[in-house]
Amino acid sequence: YKEGLTLASLRGSAADNPDKSETETICHVLQHRAGLVDLITPVHIPKLRDEILSSTLKIWAKAGKGANHMGPPLTQLRNYYGEEVAFYFAWLSFLTRWLFVPAISGLVINIARRYRGDTIDTCDLTPLHGILMFLWATCFAKAWERYECTLAYEWGTFSMSGYMHKHRNVRPEFRGEMRISPVTGMMEKHYPLFRRRMKLAASMLITSVLLACAFFLIILSLNLQGYIDNKDVDRWIEHEHPFHYPFISGLAEDGALFDSRSDYMSFVPVILHVVLVQVMNAGYRHVAEKLTDWENHETEITYENSLIFKRFLFEAFDAYVALFYLAFFERDVVKLRGELVSVFNIDMFRRMALECIVPMVM
Repeated sequence: YKEGLTLASLRGSAADNPDKSETETICHVLQHRAGLVDLITPVHIPKLRDEILSSTLKIWAKAGKGANHMGPPLTQLRNYYGEEVAFYFAWLSFLTRWLFVPAISGLVINIARRYRGDTIDTCDLTPLHGILMFLWATCFAKAWERYECTLAYEWGTFSMSGYMHKHRNVRPEFRGEMRISPVTGMMEKHYPLFRRRMKLAASMLITSVLLACAFFLIILSLNLQGYIDNKDVDRWIEHEHPFHYPFISGLAEDGALFDSRSDYMSFVPVILHVVLVQVMNAGYRHVAEKLTDWENHETEITYENSLIFKRFLFEAFDAYVALFYLAFFERDVVKLRGELVSVFNIDMFRRMALECIVPMVM
């Protein structure tokens, strides 16, 4: 056996985690400690998978004929893929239904604007649409919270108390020294809190450096799209624009390679911007996993919370920092609108390709 790995040692590892089944813990040891197993994953059952697809198509067909129910078969998805995947499709279905409200509102206001000959900047109905979107977003969040709790109760996954989360689902990867618990008087693994806090601080420092690098790349991308220049003489008459790079922004000038007025070449920097954001997100995803493993969290819930926080912070930053920059630093609503529409449209086609076409082909 590799490194003295025996059945007895595997059973001993299983005993360290009484809340886990022996089979699950043995598989975990084979995969992570011994390195004998690369991946553990279930295999598809084609018949059940085809039944889910068939049910989905039937539901949408009935919806087109006036049926009340729209959306994927959540119960079948939950039974086959598990609760996490089922919640994902429940969220998509719920969001799609609620988007009918802003879609209808936007269509009506757009028709009224064209009829009156107004622009988006001169139409007095635009603020009303903004107020409606605020109310819609508030009601949507509350309605989804209720729907999520309903599904959680039906599927038996409603959140347990903090105490139960702390004392259940101990991670097999958790490292520490054995000691007698001052609370229960039983043997337990212990890892000093100050050491974990130092690791958390180091993780945040590394993340901050990577966020600064991401901001620099986003600024270069905005230069390439022609959004940053020195043409605003009222603001930059005495000193140079701090984020202006003439060589890169020159590529977006009239007649240049990525002329911002061109109907086709102006989309190339936008596509590169979307690709850049996705590459940075994918790269940081691996960094976040390594940092969270290094922090040595005791329970699954603390591990997942730390990982989600890192990924949300980084991905929200590099996805929206360009919009915040144009809105609050450049203070140019035209550039903000152009960036928002361009990035949204390009990313919509990317999502359609990755989430619909690629899975269908595979």
